[in-house]
Amino acid sequence: MTVISKNSVRQKPTTPSTVDDIVSQVARNVLIGEQSESHGRSQILSCLMGSQAITAMVDLCRRRMPASGEVMLDAVRSECERRLKSKVLTDDGTGVDLLTFTSASATGWAERFLKSGANWIFSNATRTVREDATDPHFMSTTDIYGSDSTTLTSSAIHREVYAWLEEATSTRKKLNPARSAVALRVIYGLPDVIRPDPRTRQRIVTKLNNDPISAYQAARYQLYIVLGRPVPKDRLDHDMMALWDDYTPDQLHRLISTQMLAPSQIAIPGCADFLRPSQKEIKAFTGRVMQAAGKTSKQQRDIIRQSLTGFIETEFSLHQLTGAAHKKTLAQRTEHQQRYRKHFHELNQATASLKTRLGATPMQVYRTMFTLAEPMIHEYQVSDEFHVFTTTDNAPQEVAS
Repeated sequence: MTVISKNSVRQKPTTPSTVDDIVSQVARNVLIGEQSESHGRSQILSCLMGSQAITAMVDLCRRRMPASGEVMLDAVRSECERRLKSKVLTDDGTGVDLLTFTSASATGWAERFLKSGANWIFSNATRTVREDATDPHFMSTTDIYGSDSTTLTSSAIHREVYAWLEEATSTRKKLNPARSAVALRVIYGLPDVIRPDPRTRQRIVTKLNNDPISAYQAARYQLYIVLGRPVPKDRLDHDMMALWDDYTPDQLHRLISTQMLAPSQIAIPGCADFLRPSQKEIKAFTGRVMQAAGKTSKQQRDIIRQSLTGFIETEFSLHQLTGAAHKKTLAQRTEHQQRYRKHFHELNQATASLKTRLGATPMQVYRTMFTLAEPMIHEYQVSDEFHVFTTTDNAPQEVAS
């Protein structure tokens, strides 16, 4: 059986038909027990690394950011490989189902999977290039796009980021907060915030909407704690400070050295509801959840569906990603959503008590469902418009080092 090595992948991509044939045979071998699943998945990953799926993403990057240099394109390749690896090698029920490859094109699947996360891939690749720059507080066209030494202002850079985000979606007006967050993170080389659990998230969104400066204060106190400086303990919002747990001291310093609204503009999309996916996507998500649960009775499936509906109503807004007719009125849909949000934890508890492969605790059930929902979560497409980041360059705030 032919195995495509990673070293040969980037030199000459294998034709789609060859990859599909090899992957299909490997998948069958695993399913009939002729080879181990872990070994089979590793072989499939090697094949997909050499497929045209990654090449297609690199070409997409070239079209969206025509000035992209080889450093940026290589970062995109690495992000694509990382994304494929996380999905293909996972064998706990949340990874790709090998049965899919026995009847469908593996190359086609990989292209769709990578394209569904294009915004994440390009954003992460840009951040990687940015963090590899010699001066972390300076960004030039060479840093990001590999072109000449002409320096771009931050407004020019995030207009470029907006351009490729707008090209990827038709819901531009609803993307303002998210585009602002991406632009800011790309400019200053910052990671995304940690998405809180549902109950905490709803409280943080309300607080950020009423008091945008609170995010700046939380980030500043987080930096002080990391540096061992004294903080007013009675003023600490630990839930909001946890948004920045993945930030290094240098990143925190950069964040609060920008402008006072920047932390809020970065935090809101990480906490806000996602736009509601189509019914077709929700149906596919339901199938993935039921498959991941394993063998279940009808009564157990009914309980899981309640938990699943609670997940949809908690993570997604009433606003559709695309237009759709509704039989229920907005008031009826709102009441339905509020009811499920109120009892979401209890629904997950009921599912956890079933002892299926979805998880043994409410949080494990939630995290499993979030992983399985990834294909229908359209990154950066959040429903609520809060504060729109302008394209003017603002002087940094004075920050104590």
